[in-house]
Amino acid sequence: MPRRTATVLGMVPQDTWLFSGSIRDSIASGREGATDEQIVSATTAAR
Repeated sequence: MPRRTATVLGMVPQDTWLFSGSIRDSIASGREGATDEQIVSATTAAR
């Protein structure tokens, strides 16, 4: 594969690790040990 082609290709994994649990778990995955208050704050900020 030419080097230029490799720079424009990407890989999209087919596993669903992000949403395999609850919505809370998916939001908290960005910060291990996140408190409920931090998760609520993150959802409010995302609106």
